[in-house]
Amino acid sequence: MRIRLGESFEFLVAATADSQGARALGERMRARISTALAVGGLRLAPEAAMGWASVEKGPDMAGAGRRDLRIWRAAAAQARQRLRRELTRADSALEALLRAALKTDGLKLLHQPLLDLRRRRISGAEALLRLTAPAAPGPASFIPVAERRGLILPLGEAALRMAAEAAARWSRATDRSFRLGVNVAPQQLEAEDFPDMALRLCAQARCAPGLLVLEITESAALSDHAAAARRLERVRAAGFRVALDDFGAAHSDLERLSALPADLLKIDAALVERATDSAQGARLLESLGALARTLGMESVGEGARSARHLELLRRTGLDYAQGHEIGPPLEEAEWLARMGEPWGG
Repeated sequence: MRIRLGESFEFLVAATADSQGARALGERMRARISTALAVGGLRLAPEAAMGWASVEKGPDMAGAGRRDLRIWRAAAAQARQRLRRELTRADSALEALLRAALKTDGLKLLHQPLLDLRRRRISGAEALLRLTAPAAPGPASFIPVAERRGLILPLGEAALRMAAEAAARWSRATDRSFRLGVNVAPQQLEAEDFPDMALRLCAQARCAPGLLVLEITESAALSDHAAAARRLERVRAAGFRVALDDFGAAHSDLERLSALPADLLKIDAALVERATDSAQGARLLESLGALARTLGMESVGEGARSARHLELLRRTGLDYAQGHEIGPPLEEAEWLARMGEPWGG
């Protein structure tokens, strides 16, 4: 059963033996509910306001039951208000941290290596945005807050600017070919001026657009298909490459997917994991690689966490792999040392 945040609910249990049995049941339920959780970078401990009443047949049975429910519903409402205040405070604290980071260069990129499975070389990376403040929360915490507080567009622009600057530095320092992926938020893709903004940032960084891969989530690309296709055509015409990220994580509309202008299909880690456990999953992965080739795309298997995953991705004919088996997200100097590195794993 899934319970919404702060929802109140009642259980009716028939023929309990006595009040001690009701108390024991209530305590077991409260122990299961009151498990600490992380929200917005903070560790919160939910509170469960709980009580019980024994109702026997009699003339005032219904009235007694209603009075008890009113009491506990009021207690639940108070608990909801306290939790909402805590969540609001957590959001506000993280919003302040994000605003300060945007003003004071408190952001950085880490780079997760991309393995070319055919050439067996590290051939690129995905740029991942991080906060530099000590003990700062990760993107799973700060991205939702940025979306709720209207900061996702400046964060996305900062990530694209830093990626363009890094790619420009690398192209001047080495003659090796590479590709650097950078995530584009759905809200960025929805903006009509997104292609112009991307070109402006590349011009300021003196970065050739062809060095960057703009990674668009499948759900964002398919939600407003016509507008997304129009903007993706513009960025590809300017020289950028486009990747459809997390393919298979949600419902996939193959008909509309076939009409999207993209260069790479990144297959979600959950599908890669499933393919290691069943022949049917492996056949699906092989079919997705064939689909990508049919659509003129290259394929990337995400979530490669073991040698078994890598062998599966090679065997099913995918072009690239990404995951902790190849390397965790790296600082720029560590990534530069691995650029073009032969893979012997």
